[in-house]
Amino acid sequence: MNPLEYQPRDCHFIEAKKVAGIDLKLYLICSSQFGLADIPAQDVLEQLYAQAFNGWQAQNDHNVGFAILHLADDGLYFLASVWNDANMIRHKVLGLSYDADGNTVIAPLGEPSIIACVWELKLMSFERDAWIECVLNKKPKQLNEQLTQDYLNCRYQGSL
Repeated sequence: MNPLEYQPRDCHFIEAKKVAGIDLKLYLICSSQFGLADIPAQDVLEQLYAQAFNGWQAQNDHNVGFAILHLADDGLYFLASVWNDANMIRHKVLGLSYDADGNTVIAPLGEPSIIACVWELKLMSFERDAWIECVLNKKPKQLNEQLTQDYLNCRYQGSL
């Protein structure tokens, strides 16, 4: 169980990337025991992307979204979010661990009703505001490359 104590955490924008046809922003959130040097290797990130996004498309998806890799005190988490039907988001959470042989194990959380923690929610709020500012307030007939780039270029960096 986590302590009933709030301590700000660093948040870093890592990369913008197309995964399974979805334009994504990847963020890293770190508890005080982690830093940028602790980000998993690129092959592990590719496994996370694949498990989260391959074959996950749904009707009315905009094929743009964001992902959060959270190196937390109680585990490693990967949150995948895709904008859908103008003003909604589809979301899934995966846990990342390593078996006794050091192999990466990626799986949905054992408690599927958990969607985010307080740090992730703050970043999700930023992404909500970015979507409104870069897309919805412009009232486009449809999402286009320029709006997508505007959204992808609107990035959070700092403390949560």
